[in-house]
Amino acid sequence: MFGLYPAGSNWVRHYNATASARLLQQDLVNHARFTAGIFHQPFGAERGAVLAQRDSCLVLTNSIDSDQPELVVVPDVEMQNLLWSFNSGYANQWGSRELKVLTGCDNWDGVLKHAAAQFAKVCDDVQRAVDGTLVKPAPAETASVDARPDPVLSASFSNDDGVPWLPSDYLFDSPIPGGAPCDL
Repeated sequence: MFGLYPAGSNWVRHYNATASARLLQQDLVNHARFTAGIFHQPFGAERGAVLAQRDSCLVLTNSIDSDQPELVVVPDVEMQNLLWSFNSGYANQWGSRELKVLTGCDNWDGVLKHAAAQFAKVCDDVQRAVDGTLVKPAPAETASVDARPDPVLSASFSNDDGVPWLPSDYLFDSPIPGGAPCDL
């Protein structure tokens, strides 16, 4: 039902649940810091509806109404595109600044390790939710996780002077009075 995703089969984990999708969603949100999904289909029809998400991972379901839904964990669309680029030989199209903004890591080794760690943690939590063994973490664990600063917002680039970059001709007037005609 779910099909293939751009990142490849190494980045997909399937689960068969015995609880309803909405109950699983509630458990993931209440006990594992997931954000509830709105059941949209980011990869298209019949490719899974978003049940929940955390970090750069999505939990997709084949049915919102089923008492025994099939679930799949995959990276989100942005991470899918990055992983596809890396796997397809297009890694050099992404600079360190772009990687840093998108993932919090400034090189591919860091991106892959970080994505794999997030993916594994999400898969573990989804497996526990499916098994019915997911419990809310102890308060000390929750506090340390929530206290972490956002890696993208807390670190600036060494050559970033805080001024937005604009092309040199951005503030010049248009050579065409009144703007461009519609028939161009």
